[in-house]
Amino acid sequence: MNVRLTIIEPSKILRLGLLGLLVCSFSNVGLQAQEKKTFTHMADVRPGHDDALLDIFKPISEQFDSEFRALGTAYTTGEVLYDQKRYDDAARNFSVVISKGRKYSYLADSARLRLAQSNLLKGDTDEALRIGRDVASSPNKFISAEAWYTIARAYLAKGKIDRAEDAYKNILTVNPIYENLLKVDLLAGLISFEKGTYLDAASHFQRHGDHIPSLYYSIACFCQMKDIAKAVSAYQNLLAKAKKGAWVDRARILIGEAIYQTHDYDLAMTFFGPVSRRDAPVELRILALYRLACIDFKKKNYTRCELTLQNLLKDYGFHPLRTDWMYLLATIPVYERDWQRTIRDEGRYTSSSHGVAPAPKSIPPEQLVPEAEFRVIWAYMALGSYHEVIKLTDKFFHKYAKNPLTGYALLLQGVAYDQVSDMDRAIDSYQTLVDLFPQSPAAGKAVYLMTLSLHRANESSRIVSALNHMNEGLQRQEVTKSDEWRKNTLFWIAEGYYSIQDYPHAEQTYHRFVDLAPDNALIPYALEGLAASLAAQGPEKMDQAKVYEQQAMQRAAELNNNAVASDAKLQLGKILFNQKNFDGALAQMDAFIHDSTDTVRVAEALYDSGMSLYNQQYYTEALARWKQVIDGYRFSPYRSQAYLQSGRTQFGLGHFDQAIAAYQSLAANYPNSPEAQEAQFQIIQSYYNKGDIRGAYQQLTAFKNVYPADERIKGACEMLLAAYQNQGQGNLHSAELSDLLRCAPGSNTASAILWERGAALFNKKDYSAAQKYFQRIMLSYPNDEYAPQAYFYNAECYFFLQNWDQAASAYKSFYINYPADKMVAQAMFQVGVSFFSQKDYQKAAEGFDEFLKRFPQNPLAKDAALNVALCYKKAFRLDEAIRSYQNYLLLFPNDPKATFVRLQIGTIHASKGNFAQAIKDFESVPGGTVERTEAQYHIGEAYENLHQEGEAQQAFQRLMSLGPRDNEFRIAGLLELAKIIEGKGSTQGLATIYSEIASSSKNQEIVQLAQQKLKELKGGQ
Repeated sequence: MNVRLTIIEPSKILRLGLLGLLVCSFSNVGLQAQEKKTFTHMADVRPGHDDALLDIFKPISEQFDSEFRALGTAYTTGEVLYDQKRYDDAARNFSVVISKGRKYSYLADSARLRLAQSNLLKGDTDEALRIGRDVASSPNKFISAEAWYTIARAYLAKGKIDRAEDAYKNILTVNPIYENLLKVDLLAGLISFEKGTYLDAASHFQRHGDHIPSLYYSIACFCQMKDIAKAVSAYQNLLAKAKKGAWVDRARILIGEAIYQTHDYDLAMTFFGPVSRRDAPVELRILALYRLACIDFKKKNYTRCELTLQNLLKDYGFHPLRTDWMYLLATIPVYERDWQRTIRDEGRYTSSSHGVAPAPKSIPPEQLVPEAEFRVIWAYMALGSYHEVIKLTDKFFHKYAKNPLTGYALLLQGVAYDQVSDMDRAIDSYQTLVDLFPQSPAAGKAVYLMTLSLHRANESSRIVSALNHMNEGLQRQEVTKSDEWRKNTLFWIAEGYYSIQDYPHAEQTYHRFVDLAPDNALIPYALEGLAASLAAQGPEKMDQAKVYEQQAMQRAAELNNNAVASDAKLQLGKILFNQKNFDGALAQMDAFIHDSTDTVRVAEALYDSGMSLYNQQYYTEALARWKQVIDGYRFSPYRSQAYLQSGRTQFGLGHFDQAIAAYQSLAANYPNSPEAQEAQFQIIQSYYNKGDIRGAYQQLTAFKNVYPADERIKGACEMLLAAYQNQGQGNLHSAELSDLLRCAPGSNTASAILWERGAALFNKKDYSAAQKYFQRIMLSYPNDEYAPQAYFYNAECYFFLQNWDQAASAYKSFYINYPADKMVAQAMFQVGVSFFSQKDYQKAAEGFDEFLKRFPQNPLAKDAALNVALCYKKAFRLDEAIRSYQNYLLLFPNDPKATFVRLQIGTIHASKGNFAQAIKDFESVPGGTVERTEAQYHIGEAYENLHQEGEAQQAFQRLMSLGPRDNEFRIAGLLELAKIIEGKGSTQGLATIYSEIASSSKNQEIVQLAQQKLKELKGGQ
C-alpha cells in the first residue's frame, strides 16, 4: 500500500512575505503654490519622536478647527499614527482632512490616498479600492500613480490578477517614471507570478540583485519552473546578502520542497534542517519539521518520524496541519505490521462521531479517509476477524461505491463470507466486484473464487456468467451426447442466458438441448423457453416462436405435464397478441383461464385478455375483465396495471370522473409504485380536460411535493399557464400563477405572462415591482421574444428609480446582448443620461460621443452632440466644451439651436477671461432671437471687464431696441447702462432708461427701484 503525504504549496510560503514587501511609504511630492503660502511648518517624524509629536499636534488641530494650518497638523498626525501602524486612528485623522479641506485639493487627495492605504493594511480591500479609485483621477500625476499602485495591491490581495495588471498599466500611463521604481517592478513581478508566467516574473525580480526580497521571489519563480539549479544559485546570492533571517528561511522551505518532490530526500533535508531550529519563524519551523517527518517516513525511520509528529501535535495542537500529522501517525503501524495498533490509531482517525479529529485540511478526505478505513479492514482480515470484515466492508461499499479500493474491499468481503460458509453472499460479493470493477486486478481473483463457490450454489442466473467457458467446452465435446448430466447442464445454462436476457445465446443453447435430448423430461420447458427466446428477439421471429409454443403444448400433453400444457396456451396467446391477432390471442387466453388452477397466472391472463378486447375496441368488455382482476386477485402484480388501464380507458371515453376514481384507487392501494406516480399525473390531466383548472393546479401541487424530479411537471405547468392565458385571470390566484411560472422556466407562455404583468406595473410607475418580472424573463427566458424588451425596461426601471450606476450597466447589457434591436440607439443615449444624472460628466461625455459615432443620423444625434459639450462644461474641461460646441455648428449649421450654441461658446470664453474672443462669439449670434438679447448683454459685460466703458455703454444702449422687453438680460443691461451714466455724473437719458425699466420689468423690486430713480430725477416730487 502507498501512503499519500501532504504537498506543501509554494504559494502559501510565498505569501508570507508579500504584504510586508509591498507596504511602501507614500512619498509626498510638494504642495501646490497656493497652499505653500500657509503650510510652512515642517514636522519632525524621525523614529522615537512620534508620541511627542502627537502631544504637540493634537491641541493645534483642535484649536484651529477650520484653518489650513490645523488641517496640515491633522494630516501630519495621521502620518505619525500611520507609521506607528495605528491605522484606525490614522484613518480618523485623514477623514478629518478630507471632510474639512476640500478647497485644498492636494492635501485632501493626499489624505484620501493615505486613507485607502490604511484600509488596505487593515484588510478592508473593498474600501481601499473605493477610495483609491477616487484618488486615481487626481490631476497630480504622483498622487494618481500612488493611487493606482494602491489599487493594484488591493486587487492582488483579492486574487483578481487581471484587474491588478490593469491597475499596474495605469501606473505607467499616469506617470511613466514609476516604471523604474523598485516597488512597482516588484508589483509587476508578483502579478506575473500569480498569472503563472514565472519566466517573466523572474525577469522583474532579477533586475534587483541587491534587494533581498527580489532574490527570494526569483527563487520562488525558479522552483515553480522546476529549475532547481537556478533556484540554488539564487539562494547562494541571497545568503551572500543576508546570512540569516526570515527571507533565507522562506527560501530554504521553497527549495527544500522542490527537491523533495524530486524524491532526493537527503538533499531536501539539508534545506529543511536549518529551518527546524527553535529560533526560526514559527510557521516556517512547523513546515520544516513536518517535511522532515515525511522524509523519515519515506526512508523508513519510523521511530524518529513518530517522535517528530508527536512533538508537533504537542507544541502546535491547533495548527491546520494537525490532522495530517495524525493521519501519518496512524499509518506508521500499518508499515510496521502492528495490526492491533493499526486498528486503534486508524479507528481513532476515521471515527467522526466522537469528535476526536476532523477531516484533514490540506489533504483531500476523498483520497485519504477511504485508505485509512481500508487499512482497518485489512488489519481485521490479518487477525481473522471475519465478521468484523463483513460489517466494515459493507459500510465501505455504501460510502465509497466508485472508489477503486472498493473492489479490493469486496474481494475481502467475499473471502470473509467464504470463511464463515455463507456461499451465496460470497458469490454475490464476487459478482458485484466483477460487475462494477471489471478492469480491477481484483476481478480476476474474484472470478476464480466465485467458480469454486458456485459448486455449492443453486441459482442458474449466477451460474451463467461464470460458466460461459464451460458452454464453449460442451459445444466441442462429443461426450455430451451420451452424458445425461452434461445435457441437463445445457438446459440450465440456457435458463441462465434467458434470465440475463441474452436471448440469442438462450435460443442456441435451448436448440442444442432439444436436439441432444428429445426424450428428456425437461423438453416441454425447453420448447417453451425456446419459443420465449425467439419471441423476445422481435416480430421477425414470432412465427417460429408460435411453432415451438405449439410443440411445447403437444409434448407436455404427451408427457402428462398439464401445467406446461396449460401455460403454453397463455404464452401462445401472448405471441398472437404481439402479432396483433387479438381474436386468436383472446381464444388462447380464455382457454388458459378455463383450464388453469394457477391463480397468479389466471390474473395475468385476465389482464391480457382485457388488453385484447381493448385493442378490438370492446371497451366495456375490457373494463369488465380488469374489474375481475381488481376484485378477485387482490395480491396479483397485475392488479395495479388493471387499475391503470381502467383509468386510461375511462379517460379515453371522456368519463373523467370515473377515470379520476380509478387513478385515485390505484394511488391509494399502491402508493409507492411506478403505476401510482403515473396515476397521480393522469389525475391532473383529467381535471384539466374537465375544465377545472384550479383542481388541476391543486393536483399538480400535490404531485410536485411527492415527485419533484418528474420531467413532466414543466409540461403540465405550461399546459395550465396556457389555460390561464386563454381563459382569463379569474381561474387562478396570484400566488398559484407565480408558482406555475417558477416551475416552467423557458416556457413561451410563462414569458408572455411575466411580460404582461411587468408592463402593467411599469405603466403604473411601480418600477421596483415591474423590474422583478423583467428580471425573471432575463434569467429564465434569455432566448424568448420578450427577452430584449425585458433587458431594456429593466434598465428603464433602474433609471426611473434613479439607480444611475445600475441603469448605465443595464443599458449596456441590453445593447451588448441585442445589438440589432431597434431600441439600441435609445439605450446608448440613456447611458450618457445616466452618467450625467450621477454627475460623472467624463463618462457621460464618452457615452454621448459613442452614440454620435454609431448613430450620426439618429434624431437624438443633435441632443447627444449638445450633451457632450455640456458634460465637458460641467466637468470644467472648457477647451473640450468649446471644441464640442464648434463641432455641433459644423454638423448642424442651420439648426435652430445654433444661436444657443454660439451663445454658449461666448459664455465659456468669457468665463476663461478671454473677453475679446467672447465679444466676437456674442456678435455672431444672429439678431431677432432671444439669444441675441442675452448675447448683447454679455457683450457689454465683456467690455466692462476689459475696462472699455465707452464700448460697454454703447453695447448696453443697443438693448433699448431689442426684445423681448421683459427679458431679464435686457433689464440687467439697462440697469448697467444707467449705472455707467450715473458714474460719469450725468443724467442724460436716465429718465428714458428708468421709464423703460419700470414699464418692462416683471420684478417688483426692480420696478420700485426704477420708479424711485425717476422721482429723484424729477427732484423728489
